[in-house]
Amino acid sequence: MGLTILLAAAAVSQVRYSTYSNGRFGYSIDYPSSLLAMERAPENDDGRTFRSKDGSVEMRVWGQYNVLFSTLGEYYANSLKVLDGKPTYSKLGERDYAFSGYRKGKIYYERLYVATSADGDTYLTFTVEYPKTKRSTWDPIVAHIARSLKSIPLGQ
Repeated sequence: MGLTILLAAAAVSQVRYSTYSNGRFGYSIDYPSSLLAMERAPENDDGRTFRSKDGSVEMRVWGQYNVLFSTLGEYYANSLKVLDGKPTYSKLGERDYAFSGYRKGKIYYERLYVATSADGDTYLTFTVEYPKTKRSTWDPIVAHIARSLKSIPLGQ
């Protein structure tokens, strides 16, 4: 078991990160560019999808306006419905939430951060799904990504 942890720690220390920035919604986030490839931008340029070469890991990030004027609690409760059962981790704050659990046999993590501007609230969200067998590698990577999600001045 100790050797497995050491090997996982060594693999994580070699991960290279790049930063994706979205000028439309004013946010940035780090992603493990040595492990995930960025796909083409969608037409509405709200975010991006990133996938591993073997397709077993997928990360998505996007921004959206709170056009339905949902409370953070309402949005959080609705988002939890993607899980197969109860969350294994859950945190609801005043301006953000995060949770993880299982979805379709994989580990699923979601974080949403509320950015406020003169135009109203913008919800900045990222999700990542990865196999349970890759937990020791991906858990610290997801923690890094979660800490990196932030709003930036629009147009950058």
